[in-house]
Amino acid sequence: MEKYYIGIDGGGSKTHAILTDHSGKIIAESFSGPANINSDLNLAFSSISVAINELILPRKISPQEIYLGVGVAGYSAIEKRKSLLNLLNNFKHVKLKSDCHIACLAAHENKDGAIVICGTGVVAYFIQNRKSTQIGGWGFPHGDLGGGAWIGLEACKLVCKAIDKEILWSALLLDIYESFDSDSNKYKNWLINAKPNNFAEIAKFVIKNINIDPLAENIYLQGLNEVNSFIKAIVEQTSGLPIKLMGGLAKLYIDKLAHEFNNVSLSEKKPVFGALYLFK
Repeated sequence: MEKYYIGIDGGGSKTHAILTDHSGKIIAESFSGPANINSDLNLAFSSISVAINELILPRKISPQEIYLGVGVAGYSAIEKRKSLLNLLNNFKHVKLKSDCHIACLAAHENKDGAIVICGTGVVAYFIQNRKSTQIGGWGFPHGDLGGGAWIGLEACKLVCKAIDKEILWSALLLDIYESFDSDSNKYKNWLINAKPNNFAEIAKFVIKNINIDPLAENIYLQGLNEVNSFIKAIVEQTSGLPIKLMGGLAKLYIDKLAHEFNNVSLSEKKPVFGALYLFK
């Protein structure tokens, strides 16, 4: 029987999957929706299934031929983690870890090292002497400060104040409000039902206005301070490990952080490749 390997990076905003043969040659990749099992287990399973099916169905590959390595957001939710494994029971070989773990494996090519993921959420993670440690990752909204969801939420709070005439409208707030056709009811209905990935979409307006709107700059600086705190915690708890910044917002923070910490750099490795290390 032919052996195939699938790596899954299930993040808070999207799922990335790759299919390789037994030699590691990449055959195909696919993308689908969010896969945070703590926020929405059913959506996470659906996203993972869609990504897998896009890889195997056109090639008529059986689940029995696949070694499936999966990293997901919300991994700390133990019961939902068990449920996801049960849902994936048609695959004979499955290993499930956190999205942080596979990202760290990828960033440092299966060697000791640390990462700070700056995406929908923010979490630090390091592997040292075969022991893994996570800093943060408490979830949104009580954690993940500095991440896309938090940035979006902070901006949305200010839009509420502007609508109520507690503060003046600014370039940032108008940009966000106009995306809802400047309709307070439309905005309110969206706000009530918004999930972390929805708030993360609002972060783009903050990034756009950082250099022209003090409100946007202030949110950015608060986020930068939070990421800075994660790096300081890694430095205090490890023995000079290299630290890689990852995620969609990594480039937003890297210049200032690399200036302060000489062991911090951007990762050039996609986290999904770390899922393959679960079997190698």
